[in-house]
Amino acid sequence: MGVSDAMHSGDIVKRLERLERKQQEMGSARRMENASVGNGGIRLTGSSLTVTDDLGGQVVVQLGILDDGTQGLQIVDPDTGAPVDLHTIAFGLRSDRADRSGELTRGTDPGQLEWRDLPGNSGVGPSVTVRVGRTGRMRVSIAARMGCRSSGDPNTCSAAMGFEIDGPEQFSAFYWGYLELIAHDSANVVATLGRPYEVSGLEPGLYTVTAKYAAGYASVARFTNRYIDVQPY
Repeated sequence: MGVSDAMHSGDIVKRLERLERKQQEMGSARRMENASVGNGGIRLTGSSLTVTDDLGGQVVVQLGILDDGTQGLQIVDPDTGAPVDLHTIAFGLRSDRADRSGELTRGTDPGQLEWRDLPGNSGVGPSVTVRVGRTGRMRVSIAARMGCRSSGDPNTCSAAMGFEIDGPEQFSAFYWGYLELIAHDSANVVATLGRPYEVSGLEPGLYTVTAKYAAGYASVARFTNRYIDVQPY
């Protein structure tokens, strides 16, 4: 007895419809391109997972493709309400060092610090490039062994190290602060100086931070063991 003898055509159609519905349900379960949990508090799309606040509806966590088009994990700072890219904190630290020593003489105006690269083989830097997120913040730490000696009158010398920022916004080497060694009535003085500086209010994007140097008064300034660390946060 064939199938056509055992079943009416209506039964066959119903079974085919049920099979089609099952296939559609299985396909939706595999892809899960768009779904929400907890009245929309957790939302999954094809490219990101978003968690929103039950009270205000504000996005507090986002994973995957972020609103600015980059990939990563982002949370909202409860104090400022600003989004913080956690991948920049975990992987964003960049460091560089330069061990060669270099000397500078004072600029044309002894009353002003003239920021320059060290000459010759000492070269530019150290220098690093980092990505600043929507918090617009980074912490810049610089350090060096610095020395100076007087080359005339007055018998005062100084050596200074700062950092220049280049990117969507630019800042000169003295803008956020700098290290300076000053000595009076001394033929030669040497010290190791270093400290962090907080940089804020930046536009998001890639920034290059480069160490710069200056000699003040009637000075010859020497720099060695130079370091720079930059951490977006």
